[in-house]
Amino acid sequence: KTGDTIKAMVIYYNLEQVRVRLSTKRLEPTPGDMLRDPQGVYAGAEEAAKAHRLGVKAERQKRVQRLTASGIKEGDVLQGTVEAPSRKGAVVSLGSGVSGNLRSETAEAVVEHAALKQGDVIKVRVTLCDVKAPKVLLSTNLAA
Repeated sequence: KTGDTIKAMVIYYNLEQVRVRLSTKRLEPTPGDMLRDPQGVYAGAEEAAKAHRLGVKAERQKRVQRLTASGIKEGDVLQGTVEAPSRKGAVVSLGSGVSGNLRSETAEAVVEHAALKQGDVIKVRVTLCDVKAPKVLLSTNLAA
């Protein structure tokens, strides 16, 4: 995304046209690197895995905090905005950075959910709110 910090190799630059071409792929190990320096490749993979785990853990903690602060609980009937419709449901934003998964439970619901468009405002009932996971499951069948 714009503003993210990344590691990249400059593979081309032209000062006259003010152009720069970067590559993140060229920084990745190749099969030849494994033959030349297996310990170095292994150490790099361990570092990358550790950074990924830390990032996933931090994102999960943020989701838990947002869900806890929102006060959403099972049985609540809420209005939400469709973020990402799919054939069998949608991801619905419930506000305050909390999103829930709307899944089709019947054949009629599949047809109804297929008509959903991004940005649609719909009424949903919270069928599961697990703060530890953290996940929110939604249904339109139970919404009044």
